[in-house]
Formats: sequence, C-alpha cells, structure tokens
Amino acid sequence: MLVMPEAIEFFDNSNNQGATMAVPKRKVSPHRRGNRRAHDSLTVEAFQECPNCGELKRPHHMCAACGHYNGREIRSIEA
Repeated sequence: MLVMPEAIEFFDNSNNQGATMAVPKRKVSPHRRGNRRAHDSLTVEAFQECPNCGELKRPHHMCAACGHYNGREIRSIEA
C-alpha cells in the first residue's frame, strides 16, 4: 500500500497539539440565551379543594385523604 507523505503529517498527532475541540464561533447574545432558557422555568402545581373532605388535591386526581373522585368513593380509606 502506497502512503503519501502529506497524509502521514496530517494524521500524525505527535506534535502535542492534542485533539481539537468544538468551540463557538461567536458569543451568544443575551436575547438568544434567554430564548433558549424560555422553557426551563418551573411551573406551580395546581391544587383544588376536595368537595367531600376539604383537603387539597390535584385536579383530575383522586383525593388521597378520603378516596373520592368526581363525587364517588373510589377507594375506602380507613383512619
């Protein structure tokens, strides 16, 4: 197999330069940085008062305190 001397110099990594890393070409402006972070905020979880016992519960979830959902007892909870 014939190897060209230019190819040996190109692939030779003994000159202590190491591997090249990816670096950004330009500084990211505050506007672009803010647009990227627009979906990173935390949302406040919604709570409702249970109509049966008055405890706070998540909407469209069964109440953990009394076991009721949508006006019916789904699970009996013993105290």
